[in-house]
Amino acid sequence: MSSSNPAPDPRRNAALKSFLSGGCGGFAMVGASHPFDLTKVLMQTTEGHANKSTLHVMRTIFAQNGVRGLYKGCLPVLGAAPPVLATCMWSYHVGQVLVRDATGGPGRPLPARPNAELIDTLSLLQIGLAGAFSAIPTSLILGPAEQVKIRLQVAKTPGGTAFGVMKDIVREGGARALFRGTGLTLMRDVPGSFFYFATYESVKRALTEGIDAKLNPATVLLAGGLAGMVNWTVAIPIDTVKSRLQSSGSSGSLGACFRQILAEGGPQALFRGLQPTLIRAFPASAAFFGGVEGSRLLFNKFL
Repeated sequence: MSSSNPAPDPRRNAALKSFLSGGCGGFAMVGASHPFDLTKVLMQTTEGHANKSTLHVMRTIFAQNGVRGLYKGCLPVLGAAPPVLATCMWSYHVGQVLVRDATGGPGRPLPARPNAELIDTLSLLQIGLAGAFSAIPTSLILGPAEQVKIRLQVAKTPGGTAFGVMKDIVREGGARALFRGTGLTLMRDVPGSFFYFATYESVKRALTEGIDAKLNPATVLLAGGLAGMVNWTVAIPIDTVKSRLQSSGSSGSLGACFRQILAEGGPQALFRGLQPTLIRAFPASAAFFGGVEGSRLLFNKFL
């Protein structure tokens, strides 16, 4: 008499598994993306790098400080990204539940399947709305964290610490100043996350034959990479203004930053840094979704 273990139910502890898999994806993303993020910030905020190519800026950084220089400002990101992305994936799951209930139920009717996950039943519009919702709690964390990261990246003297930068920010404008640019972070990430998750699921579905088909790692990496590029194409104008505002200290204002950017190069200056951002976005987002999907398979066996 033979017996077989039942297949694990992916719906069990779905919120917890979403949180943990997001954290795993965050570690993978930082390792793949930080040198390109540093390049983007320097092109957006430093006049000497503004009109240089991505390769030129990266070679300059490497020549001055070696490989370590490419990870300047990485520690606050490494400390913040995994919990932020864990929160993102948790709130993405919550968003799916809220959107499903608010829109009258599943938007993608499927044949009965005991282990069908919630996301399998949602339309791409519902997924995009859930993705937009996921950006709300993460923006409250990312706003202060990115300000510290940007200050470290544009600092003219090496050796600064995240704690030291936070003390400087509080000295300039009080504790409230730590949240400088957080509103812009929200304006950047809500539409960006809508297209991010909708693009990922759209490409994944197009390349996967049927809901029961085994997900191919190459499909995950391609869908994740393309999703990242779409996300940043939508988000880069607001991100440029945010980077300038957060790097300028207490002397800058939103209006002054916007006018200065336009005066330097017209509307196209709002897309400054897009090239390294897109180069970064593909491997970073591919690594993120690879970490998410891979760790989720593991968690489905034990949680």
